[in-house]
Amino acid sequence: MSLPKASLLRNLNLKLDKKAASKVIDYLLFPNLPPTLLQISITSLSRNFLAFPKNFKVFQTLVVLKLQGTITLDAVVVSPVCFQSLKSLHLISVLLSSKTSLERLLSACPVLEDLFFETNSYNRTYPFTISVPSLQRLHITDHVHYSNYGDLKFEINAPSLKYLKMMEWSGCIKFVEDMPKLVGAKVTLSKSQAEKLIRLLTSVEFLSIKNRHPSMVLPLANGISHQLLRLKLDIYHKLPLNLLLHLLKHSPKLQVLKLHVNHFSYTTRGTEDQLPPVSAPILVPECVSFHLETFELRSFVGREEVKEVVVYILQNARHLKTASILIYSEGPPGGENDPMLIKELKSISLASKSCQLVVRV
Repeated sequence: MSLPKASLLRNLNLKLDKKAASKVIDYLLFPNLPPTLLQISITSLSRNFLAFPKNFKVFQTLVVLKLQGTITLDAVVVSPVCFQSLKSLHLISVLLSSKTSLERLLSACPVLEDLFFETNSYNRTYPFTISVPSLQRLHITDHVHYSNYGDLKFEINAPSLKYLKMMEWSGCIKFVEDMPKLVGAKVTLSKSQAEKLIRLLTSVEFLSIKNRHPSMVLPLANGISHQLLRLKLDIYHKLPLNLLLHLLKHSPKLQVLKLHVNHFSYTTRGTEDQLPPVSAPILVPECVSFHLETFELRSFVGREEVKEVVVYILQNARHLKTASILIYSEGPPGGENDPMLIKELKSISLASKSCQLVVRV
């Protein structure tokens, strides 16, 4: 780092093996980095402590910071603000020494736009506070499931957020403010969090959602954005045609519909029979008649209620360009029932003469 050519360095990717000394990042790496660095990526296989103890020049110019592995983060941020130029922060399976470590680090990033945060099984510092007015993209992957039902795990205040991705979280999430600029979201819709999440979806154009409870379709339909263009829906139980049509009725501009049938149940016995009484709309939903261009169904096993959905879409989507159906086979591909099911699906009359129908195992 002391060589003249070090001033040309823009990106640094560093991997610390198990022989690396403790606190090597703070006391050996950061003081010697040139202020020309724009991106730093550190993966640690040994236990390292990271506190950002001094306001080094590299902290002023850094745009991307990625930390991964057995790094204990204790962000004692000193003033003035350390990360004046940081726009993207990745914290993958790092340890947080206290409940305020993450909050203090984020408070030192006044122009942060992207935050990728992934927990690990050793983190016991809930709740995590994410309060960043400038944040536009937030990706949270939560691998910790030991918390009690209803415990607060994340408190989020990001009024400028445009894209939200929350994977496999449990417990309670508190959204301090609405996010009127939200364009895209990929979330899990659980009963305990449904109302809080759905009120955030009033402006989304792209939505990917895991719906583990059929009864959640009704509040989703009532709160979903009428600007929705793309919808990917994971189905864990029965999703009768009347429920899907009710949802499509509230998505008049939808162009892409992707359904993924999940054959593993996360709920107790009897839940799948608790379907809300909803009448199918008399008229074909506007999106099906005029806007739907892509339809995709994955893990189809031939269940009658799903087959009704397929038939309805193919026979009413007049502007459909592509339809893809992937058959789920418990045995090897080409089993006894596969050819018959493929033949049956391919024999469905299509409303769109230009539609390319692909059916495969």
